[in-house]
Amino acid sequence: MAAAALAAGVISSQAGVYSANIVGYVNVPLKGGNAFNFITSPIGGTNAAEVAIPGIATGDNVYIWTGSGYQILSFVSSNFDGAGDSYVDSSGNPQPSPILNPGQLFIYQTPQATYTNTFVGTCILSNSIVLKGGNAFNYIASSVPVADTLDGTNLAIPFRTGDNAYLWTGTGYNILSYVSPNFDGAGDTWVDAGGNPKPSPTISVGQGFIYQTPGSTYTWTQNFNAQ
Repeated sequence: MAAAALAAGVISSQAGVYSANIVGYVNVPLKGGNAFNFITSPIGGTNAAEVAIPGIATGDNVYIWTGSGYQILSFVSSNFDGAGDSYVDSSGNPQPSPILNPGQLFIYQTPQATYTNTFVGTCILSNSIVLKGGNAFNYIASSVPVADTLDGTNLAIPFRTGDNAYLWTGTGYNILSYVSPNFDGAGDTWVDAGGNPKPSPTISVGQGFIYQTPGSTYTWTQNFNAQ
């Protein structure tokens, strides 16, 4: 109770987020039944997947975007082969644990029941990520444990006209193309795949998304003020 009460004064707007100074934990629900969870490790820095997700079980899958396709890794058990490997790839070859970086979107899939994962560690105060241009797919997320609208100041992504965001809905992608703030006078900033004006969606703590820009490669920097 004390930790939760203290957290309310530190990050009061973030449901499920508790932090004392810059150390804390974040609760993120993970859907079971082999659903795809588009998530990030929102706290704790760089970790192996099974450290970030201590509830990972045999048969759970982690999908990592390589830039041209997915590396699909299935968890077996820690160091199951005595050589330090805990996963197998899609061909059954033993593989070491995937390393999850701050601000990286990965996909987690489990045949288990839905459960809540608790990410534990130290808040990232500042992080920079190179966003590739030329319509490359960038699998990204907030490096700091904050929620905001997609083009809000907490995420601080300098969207440009024609940039796209792909948000997983549970059954497919909600594809949004950036226009400009309140371009239609009705509060809309985006258009969907059908050209319909749309307001900026909220990105939850621990939620990842795909970003695409036809422009040049640039660096996205986030800063977190833990007060």
